[in-house]
Amino acid sequence: MGADLCIQIIAHRQGVKPSWEKACEDIDTFGIKEVETLLNECEDDWWWEGIDVLDIHPEDIDRMKGDLKALMKTIVESLDDRDVAAIGVLGWWIYFTGGMTWGDDPTENFGHWNRIWNMGSIGDRIYKAAGFDHPPVGPEQYIVQEEALPL
Repeated sequence: MGADLCIQIIAHRQGVKPSWEKACEDIDTFGIKEVETLLNECEDDWWWEGIDVLDIHPEDIDRMKGDLKALMKTIVESLDDRDVAAIGVLGWWIYFTGGMTWGDDPTENFGHWNRIWNMGSIGDRIYKAAGFDHPPVGPEQYIVQEEALPL
């Protein structure tokens, strides 16, 4: 066993400026249907601990909207952070964060970006509402284990 290289990627088309405000506009339209979908698809169910998919209250919806807005603000503002690298390729800006890890998030932004990927279709919807999109290779999280590296 050893450390793994974990990298998260987010992207947008060149000429498109990601906007936290646009993500918020979409999040503001969320109702019980979106919250149920999110709770059913989200791999990080600990994030909304205490919210029961069978008994959702208005304050639960408000809490989730606030959490999602804060997350998207962090993601949009992270593009210039020092643990983020960017490359312009074929009309895309592709941003990378990550590194070697023994299990914890390798960078602070990796954790934020990973959270949106683990939200299923609702995460994808918010991601696109903010102006991000999937590069032609698809939304991948690449994990390279030491055993897989050529010698």
